Amino acid sequence: MRAEEPEGREEYQIRFGARKRKGKPVLRLRGNKMKSTAFLGGAFGLALGLAIARFTGNPMFLLVAAMVGIVAGGILGAKREDDTCVGCDSSLARDATKCIRCNARVVGEITSMKERHDAEEKVRKARVAERKRVEAAGGAWKDPDEEDDDEDAAAPSSASVA
Repeated sequence: MRAEEPEGREEYQIRFGARKRKGKPVLRLRGNKMKSTAFLGGAFGLALGLAIARFTGNPMFLLVAAMVGIVAGGILGAKREDDTCVGCDSSLARDATKCIRCNARVVGEITSMKERHDAEEKVRKARVAERKRVEAAGGAWKDPDEEDDDEDAAAPSSASVA
């Protein structure tokens, strides 16, 4: 049995998978997995060192094994590349041109979050210059980031929330 809804509340359609920042391209943050694998290597080395120290009676093995695990994990992780979408923090494939989570077009690369503001400003200025160039030539500007969301709008979700 459904309770009566208060007056003034309207039902609205939920769009699943909609982008939060519609029309805004994102940047790729280049990185590696050094921190996470160093942590895992340290935990594995600590566990191994604890087992060795317990059987040998020498607690120095605990420290040595943990340090070797941290260094080995850091070296292995530095070789593994890990790209991240700046817009939604999801992992990106190396050759991806679009983020699979936020459905945004990847337009540039940065190596540090400190570079984000300058890179986004550079992308914005390039888009404005392209729009002005097309409009000066007498053409109609079509934003390449707006065309992707038309597919989602054509098939609205059947779920509704009161």
